Amino acid sequence: MSEQKMSYGQKNKWPLAAIISLVFIASLFAALKQLSQSSPNRQGQLIIYCAAALKLPISEITKAYTAKFGIPVSIEYGSSGELETKLQQDANYKKSRAHLYIPADSSFSKQTKAKGLTFQSFPIASFKLVLAVKVKDPLEVSTFKGFLDQGISFAICSKKAGAGKKTMDILKQSGDWQKTKQQRKVVTSKVTECASAVKTAKNLRAGIVWSTTALQFGLRVIELPEFSHSDTEINVNITNSHNNAEALQLARYLSSSKNAQKSFTKYGFQSVTTP
Repeated sequence: MSEQKMSYGQKNKWPLAAIISLVFIASLFAALKQLSQSSPNRQGQLIIYCAAALKLPISEITKAYTAKFGIPVSIEYGSSGELETKLQQDANYKKSRAHLYIPADSSFSKQTKAKGLTFQSFPIASFKLVLAVKVKDPLEVSTFKGFLDQGISFAICSKKAGAGKKTMDILKQSGDWQKTKQQRKVVTSKVTECASAVKTAKNLRAGIVWSTTALQFGLRVIELPEFSHSDTEINVNITNSHNNAEALQLARYLSSSKNAQKSFTKYGFQSVTTP
């Protein structure tokens, strides 16, 4: 009798174990499905690494692109140099994340192409450097040298930001870079942070930012001869990890779409015309 009871019990354990296994497997598949749906790399979504200075027009243009073509776009903002580093890290770990890279200065486009991180570029807009101050600040200067001579507190961007790299290049040419480094009060990692600091900090009177960023933060622009040739072309770059039709379509839309160019003009950028 005891053997019959043991045999009977063993026969009934297997269906219960099978049910538990099936429930576990079903739960696992449900979790994996949810994870894949929430992933930023889910199929059909385009990812852009974009300089913070371009947030307003790029976010507006990509929303219009999604509405027209039904393809979602995710944008990760940062300084041009930080995003270049992310591209390099993605390549090192063999990740395929960003489809497009949009830095705030063409020099970064050249760097990423030389490193094999991007392979094709399209011009989308341009802007230039200016000295920006609070709207009610009575400051008047005619040259950057004169500005430095007054000992005014000011902020600049680090060279990882497009505005910072361009500032360094321009002031090295004019011979004012060393004095600028000595007298700068604040260094920010992003141009938007620089403009925000000028607008809100009581101990800062000025900052060197893009003309469009000054407009975005409601700052007064002072154009100086040292920055008269600081115009920089902004390019959208297709990454080597995503050489596909969808990435090319979005890049061309950002570059040649009439609606895209209207958005750039709306936010103070100089638009470009491409075939």
